[in-house]
Amino acid sequence: MQDTPVASGSVHSPWKQQVGARLARGALSVAYGMADAAKVDPTATSAKLSGAAITIQLKDLGPTGVILHNGNKLGFEALGTDGSWHSTPITSKTTSSVTVGPTPAGAKAVRDLWDAST
Repeated sequence: MQDTPVASGSVHSPWKQQVGARLARGALSVAYGMADAAKVDPTATSAKLSGAAITIQLKDLGPTGVILHNGNKLGFEALGTDGSWHSTPITSKTTSSVTVGPTPAGAKAVRDLWDAST
């Protein structure tokens, strides 16, 4: 899913489905004791910067490991020294990791943007 600019120029995404889904899972866990409803997998265990690439190790992937749906190579952004997040495509994968790049010079952080459509 890609953010679509709004007419007002707001920086806030008009797409609220992912936020609503997270809130609903949390509510199910708290109100009805459904702890598994709030569980979010996979989980990143580490991220290592090497040159202009970041390798992200993942756990709780299930028996098939990393799968890129529909050949999607997006899903991550890296924070540059300019203070902006930059789209950083997946360049390779294993069953338990993904490598993204090229990253902006001096990348300081990486974030996951995956949802059910990626």
